[in-house]
Amino acid sequence: MPPTSAKHKALLATAHPTSYNIHRAYSVVLDHPISNVCATLAHGHNMEHVVRLSDICTEFELFDSDIVVTPDSAPLAESRVRTEPASAVEGGLPRQYFRFKETVPLVFGLAHTTVELVGTQTWDENAKVVLYETVADQGIVMRKLRAFKEIEEDGKKKTSVIETIQGSCPMWMKLIVQRAVETSHTCVDCSVRSFLDNILHDIRRVGHIWRNTTPFFDACDSFGEGKTCQRIDRSLRPSVV
Repeated sequence: MPPTSAKHKALLATAHPTSYNIHRAYSVVLDHPISNVCATLAHGHNMEHVVRLSDICTEFELFDSDIVVTPDSAPLAESRVRTEPASAVEGGLPRQYFRFKETVPLVFGLAHTTVELVGTQTWDENAKVVLYETVADQGIVMRKLRAFKEIEEDGKKKTSVIETIQGSCPMWMKLIVQRAVETSHTCVDCSVRSFLDNILHDIRRVGHIWRNTTPFFDACDSFGEGKTCQRIDRSLRPSVV
């Protein structure tokens, strides 16, 4: 994986906002054990599969990775680590650097704007938590926290996933960013469910499926919304497994 460029390092060093004006949260129960769900949705090397499930993602690239320690050794769920220096301290958390581009529709889809985001994904295997932090040069800063908990229903082990998003952007962009977040969730929510259902049952075929087929994600209820996602039919670019 290539190293993080000087341009992207400068963006990553952007100060954390003192307050947020974008908020969104949802929860879902997935019919898979926590070990499979965490590996898919938390581990850095699997990021591309999940990020590309969003229809507005048009480009993705993984950079290098390192180890980080949370400020004052606080729980990852209570921390922000994007700007923290790498550490060699034993017990640090894995942190993956990445960048991607989103093409966001404007004026009811009559126009589009492209936004490049750079960020980090950090996970705590023991606490079953993953923290995703991004920043864009338009002044958009996002913090996404996913918490996983194993539950049992009808004698089967399942996983509860709670995701909380906080973001900051210029006021004139707030409506656009909020809608992009909601649109991304609507697509990704149903797609992740189908992704897990169809792929985790046969992990040996993951590489073949993602490289050589066009996935079809059937309509399903979006997480916690009661709305219906439409059938998604699109190709995914080759990805690194």
